[in-house]
Amino acid sequence: MPSPFEEFTAGIRAGLSTLDEARQTARAAREAIAQARAALGDAAQGTERLSGSLAALEQAMSTLERADTEAAAADEEMRSYLVDIGASAGPGPPPSTVPEPASPKPLVNKPFPPRRPPDPGKVERVKPHIGDPKTVGHAYDADGQSLEAVAEQWSGYDGPGRGGPGLIYPHRHMTSLTEHVEGHVAAWMRTTKTKYVELYTNRHPCDDDKPNACVARIAEALPDDTYRLVVYSTMSRGGSTKRTIFKGNGRGVDGDLQ
Repeated sequence: MPSPFEEFTAGIRAGLSTLDEARQTARAAREAIAQARAALGDAAQGTERLSGSLAALEQAMSTLERADTEAAAADEEMRSYLVDIGASAGPGPPPSTVPEPASPKPLVNKPFPPRRPPDPGKVERVKPHIGDPKTVGHAYDADGQSLEAVAEQWSGYDGPGRGGPGLIYPHRHMTSLTEHVEGHVAAWMRTTKTKYVELYTNRHPCDDDKPNACVARIAEALPDDTYRLVVYSTMSRGGSTKRTIFKGNGRGVDGDLQ
């Protein structure tokens, strides 16, 4: 018969397991709402009648994102408590399905290139994905050469940013840093110490009024001001390309990586 202590800790672990299932369900719901919002946005072009519906869907996505952040904090606190009382925290969230790159080539950091206009050929590569519900990014080095590990990085749960490697709390639980394309590439830059990347995407970095939007947080996910992530984003097939420069400041990075 299990002891009261064993029953107590087993109950906490069962709660952790259920919480992880709930977080995965919430992520799937957020992804589905994002797809609905993208489809509705395309259909609503030229009319203001559906603006309220679009705003409501965006609010739903924001609510789910905040819920996931709070749930992640609760998960971490419960696991820490189990460790403190000498119990096993049990298995963590399911491991990433993204394979590790085999025998990665050593990276050589070169001087930052001068500010330059977007490369038309690289813009054309992302245009087929304009209007897709997910964001895709193609990453290049200072010489304009494709970076194999993040040559075609998609937004979502899987990617270099999953789990917030090298980030402190609360940054390691921010969706913009763990699921957005910019966050995945910033994580890859941190962990490989790659100081300059140009990223071509089919959607502008999120810049709404939420405090954890990309424009507010990506710089904090880069170790220091010697890091630059330059994003060239194109939202329409005939539209212009926007350039956003993220200069690292390290505010969300663990001291060991700075």
